[in-house]
Amino acid sequence: MQRPAGSEVSAPTAPGTPVRPASLYFTTFLGLLVAFGTLLSPVPHLLESSFGWAGISSKGSWALTESILKLAVGAVIVGIVVLVERRPLSSLGLRNPTWSDFGLGLALLLAIMIVEGVYTTVLRILFPRGMSNVAVEQLKFFLQMPLGLWLIAALAAGFVEEIVERGFALGRFAEISGSLALAAGVALALSVVAHVPFWGWRYAVLILPAELLFVLTYIWQRNIIPNIIAHTLMDSLPLAARFASLAAVALLGVTRVDVALGSLKYYQGDYKGAAEEYGRALEAKPHDPELLRYRADAESADRNYVAVLIDLDEILARNPKDVDTLIARSDAYLAMNNYDRAQADADRAVALAPQDAETYSMRAYVLDHRGKLDDAIADLGRAIKYSRAKRADLYYRRGFAEAEKDDYDHAIDDLNEALKLAPDDRDTIWKRAGAYRDKKQYDRAIEDLTRVIEIEPNNASAYDERGDIHGQRGEYRLELEDYRKAADLSPDNSVIANALAWILSTCPDDKLRDGKLALKYANQACNLSSWLEWQVIDTLAAAYAEAGNYSEAVVWEQRAIDMAKTASAQDQKDLRDRLDLFKQGKPFRDRKAPQ
Repeated sequence: MQRPAGSEVSAPTAPGTPVRPASLYFTTFLGLLVAFGTLLSPVPHLLESSFGWAGISSKGSWALTESILKLAVGAVIVGIVVLVERRPLSSLGLRNPTWSDFGLGLALLLAIMIVEGVYTTVLRILFPRGMSNVAVEQLKFFLQMPLGLWLIAALAAGFVEEIVERGFALGRFAEISGSLALAAGVALALSVVAHVPFWGWRYAVLILPAELLFVLTYIWQRNIIPNIIAHTLMDSLPLAARFASLAAVALLGVTRVDVALGSLKYYQGDYKGAAEEYGRALEAKPHDPELLRYRADAESADRNYVAVLIDLDEILARNPKDVDTLIARSDAYLAMNNYDRAQADADRAVALAPQDAETYSMRAYVLDHRGKLDDAIADLGRAIKYSRAKRADLYYRRGFAEAEKDDYDHAIDDLNEALKLAPDDRDTIWKRAGAYRDKKQYDRAIEDLTRVIEIEPNNASAYDERGDIHGQRGEYRLELEDYRKAADLSPDNSVIANALAWILSTCPDDKLRDGKLALKYANQACNLSSWLEWQVIDTLAAAYAEAGNYSEAVVWEQRAIDMAKTASAQDQKDLRDRLDLFKQGKPFRDRKAPQ
């Protein structure tokens, strides 16, 4: 008989089963610590690094790490329930699966897809900047993952996440609080927050309805099996779509299987494998220009440019006026730093198709690499003129070139146009921030860098650059906060460590200086730069001075002077002035004291 909706989530202990007097609070805390503590621990990083040292790809290492940790967490949770609490697995909602469970799982998956589709559409209408292009890089990462590892990761996630987040967390909180609604809310919050470290907070907001449906389904059925089925299938949908498309093109005769396999491997990031599949297809049609281009694209992605040129030369030998192939060969020559041949092919493409945006776009790349910014800007203007639709990349590239020429007004205009077309493009926002900074429009520069950080919360360079702008404005506390965040995110970056050590040593605000901490980061910067950069040695000297050790400050400042023979006259003067200060037993203070 089905239980009433208001009953507790956990299944009752089987009659006659002895219950160990283990504290429910302790076992709940222990289980959640094991389940969610790994997100903040160094274990995932160490395990992933170990796989990397063993020669496994970054994506494979990540998938194996996630799968092993999840399965380990699931085993610990089951062990706590069975061995410590002495409860049956049914207390986690686990039971023998049935066909009705499978049907309910499919229905739950369909409901999630419909609700998520509507919810995502509404969010993107209401918040077009904040909720568009969410977790794009993470999704690309998954699309390039080996199929077998993807399947393992999906199975591990579907099984363990449902047991932990629904079967264990929801059931235990219901017992502790006596409130099913409160337990559901806590379990929902935990499951959403667990996605933030990898996927970001915006993705966590997007999956809220799916997580809610998982919670409600478990409360309704007291059975975790439909949830596991729906969760696993949801994570496997892109994988299933690949196989379906491959089967369709083969059955319908749209293209050969080896060509389809080549395309599949290409989009997985297996460029060498893609080139091999296209090579098999070429055995039957050795001069097919389309197959040669496919293989050349894969070889180019694999940076095998000699092979690229062989395939493209084969096409052009039969059709010297193939504009697309000329553009592709120009790109290959550009990648090989053969600018003369790259421009010759681009010039030829322009002559053959003088109203084709791609020809001017390609030549602009070559001209930019040759330092001919005016000519590159002119070609990008022609590409914009002849493009069938407005393209963000063309406006971005022209704005970038204009900024390089210190033409900030035109650069900002073009970058604004690019952002109208691609509002969340990080590179464009960042470049506009640089243009605003150079125009000394610091408020707008900080606003743009803050937007970059919203898009990429772990971008250390964005914090570093924003900190530098805060320093130029005399906002030293904000400068220090940004440098500290940057150093936490990128502990192996000597530039960031040096910047943090400098402000800790030389900040005019007495409350923010810390000589001991400055020495730590200055030594870190010196080690990371192999003690070869005079700017970093100069910072070490300033840190010793702030710590009150002027004899060491003098030694290291003199060392910086000896290393800076090729520095500008002003830099050498500044170094000598600091040396004089340290000899007098005085620290150095950079910029003005706060008002």
